[in-house]
Amino acid sequence: MRSPSSALALLWIVGCEGSGGAASDASVVPDVFVPADVAVVAAPERCGRTYCERALPSTGAMVAVGDGDGDGHLDVLLGDVERDVRRLGTVVFLHGRGDGSFEDRTVATGLVGYGAWAAHFADLDNDGDADLVMGGRPPARRGEETERGAVMVLDNDGHGHFTDRSAGRIPAENGAGLPLALDVADLDQDGRLDLVIGRAGRLREGEYAPSVLMANAGGGYRLLTGLPQDPGFAWVVLATDFDADGRPDLLVPRDAFATHQVAERPADSMPCDEDTGMSHAVTNWINSAYRQSSSGGAPSFARASLNPGYETPLLSPMGVGAGDLDRDGLTDYLFTNAGSALLLVARAGGGFDDRTDAAGLTLTIRPGPGGSSKEAIPVSWSALPRDLDRDGRLDLLMTFGVIPVTLPGAANTVYLQGSPMRFAAERDTGFELPGSWSSLATGDFDEDGDEDLIMGSQTILLRGCDRPGPARYLRNDRALSGRHWLRVRLVGTASNRDGLGARVTATLPDGARLVREVSRAGGVMSSSDPTVDLGLGDAATLPSLEVRWPSGRTQRLAAVAVDRTLVLTEAAP
Repeated sequence: MRSPSSALALLWIVGCEGSGGAASDASVVPDVFVPADVAVVAAPERCGRTYCERALPSTGAMVAVGDGDGDGHLDVLLGDVERDVRRLGTVVFLHGRGDGSFEDRTVATGLVGYGAWAAHFADLDNDGDADLVMGGRPPARRGEETERGAVMVLDNDGHGHFTDRSAGRIPAENGAGLPLALDVADLDQDGRLDLVIGRAGRLREGEYAPSVLMANAGGGYRLLTGLPQDPGFAWVVLATDFDADGRPDLLVPRDAFATHQVAERPADSMPCDEDTGMSHAVTNWINSAYRQSSSGGAPSFARASLNPGYETPLLSPMGVGAGDLDRDGLTDYLFTNAGSALLLVARAGGGFDDRTDAAGLTLTIRPGPGGSSKEAIPVSWSALPRDLDRDGRLDLLMTFGVIPVTLPGAANTVYLQGSPMRFAAERDTGFELPGSWSSLATGDFDEDGDEDLIMGSQTILLRGCDRPGPARYLRNDRALSGRHWLRVRLVGTASNRDGLGARVTATLPDGARLVREVSRAGGVMSSSDPTVDLGLGDAATLPSLEVRWPSGRTQRLAAVAVDRTLVLTEAAP
C-alpha cells in the first residue's frame, strides 16, 4: 500500500466483479497532491438527498476529529492501515477551514511518518489546546510487522505542532498486542483524562487484554491494576455510565472471529468466488462489561452482565453506538456485528432488554448465488446515533463492509426513527456509497449547524478482489424547514476541559427530555467531535438545559435560545 502522506499521493477506487466495491471513477478521485503544507483537498462532488461526498487523501481506516491547530475550526487526522493489521501506513493531518474544505498540513504539525490504528484529540493537560493520543507507532518503528504497538501522547504547542512526550510518561509495559482501540475519559473524576486501551493482533492464542492508564498530577500515567484481564481482539472500547450511577464504566466488545480470518491466509491470495467455508470463534473471547464500584481514589472495575445476547462469542462487535434512543434518560447501546446487530435498551432499575427485532433493526443473511455455500452476510462496522432529521429522536448511521468468508450483504444505511423506537432505512441519502466502509466520525466541518461525516474505507479483513478506496467527507445538506436545534460545546474548569463524561439534559416545552452523554468514541478506529447536537423539533425556545459535570457540579440554564452553538463553561460552585 502506498503511503498517503507522500507529497505526490494518488488514490484510486478499483472495483472487481462481485466485490461490492466501486468501479474505477476518476470523477471522485483527487488529482495529484502538491506539497503537503499547501495542498487543498478539492474534488468534484456527488450528492444524495442528505449528503454530498468528496474524496480525501487517505483510506481513512483510522479517523480522528478535533480542532488540532486551535483556530476554532475542526480538523481531521486520517490513518492508513494495511490488510495485515500489523502493518501501518502514515497519518495525514487535514486542516479544516470552517467551510467544508481542507488543507494537508501534515508537515507543519510534526506528524510526518507516524502511523496509527486509533487516535483522539483531547486536552490532556487542560491548557486550552487539543493534544493527541495515538495507538500506533512512531516514525522509526512504523514499518514493523510485529504484534507490538505503542500508546503515544503528543503535546500541542498551542498552534498545531505536536511533540511526542511519551517517553517517561507512558509505562513501558502497558499491555500485549496492538493498541487498535482507544477511549479517553476521566475515570476517577479528578479533572484529568485517563486512557482506555483495547488490544488486537493476528494470533488466536493471543491474550490481548485491555488496559487503563491513569493520569497523574505531574503529567504522566500509571497502569491501573485490578482491571479484569479478559482476552480478545477489540476493535472498540467505550467508557460510558451504563448503570447510571454517575461513574464511568467500561465496555470492551471482542471479535472472536477476527484473528482466524486475518491469520489463516493472506487475503490478497483469495479470489472472491473461492469457497473457504465459515471460520470458528475463539470461544474464550467473550464481550465484556466492567462496572466501576469505587468512590474516590483509584477506580475499581468488576465484571458485570448486560444481557445474554451480548455475552456470547457469536456476537462479534466492531463498533458501539451509545445514546438514549427511547428518551427515558438512560443510555442504550447498538452493537455492530457480522450478521444481525444487537440493540440493548436500558431498563429503569437496571439491566438491558434485546429490542433488535422490535426496533426493526434485524439484518437478514441471504444465500449466495448459484448454490454457493457462501452467504451474503451484512457486516456492520460503525454505528453512531445522531438526530439527522431534528425531530428530537436519535436516528442511526451504520457503515457496512465485508469479511473474507462471505459475500457483501448490505450497504451503508441511514435508519430514521419515525414512531418511537421503530427504525426504517432511508434511501438515496448519499451515505449508501458502494464499497466496504468501516470507520465513521462526525463534526460540523462547514459550521452550518448540522453534523457532517468523515467515513473511512475498510482495509482489514477484505477479500482478495476488494480494493480500498479513499476516505470520504460527506457534507450534510439536508433541508429541514421548521426544525430547530441546539449544539452545546462544554468547557470544564474543575472537570476535564473537554467535558468528557458530562451528562447534558434538555427539557422540551412538552416536558420531553433529551439526554446526551458527552463522548468522542464509538466508531471503529474512530473518534468524533464531542459537541452535543440536539434536534428540537418545532421548539423555538428551550425551557431548560442542565449539565451534570464529571466534577459532580450541576449547572442549569433557563429559556435557552436555539438554532446556535452554545459554548458553556463550567461554573464555580
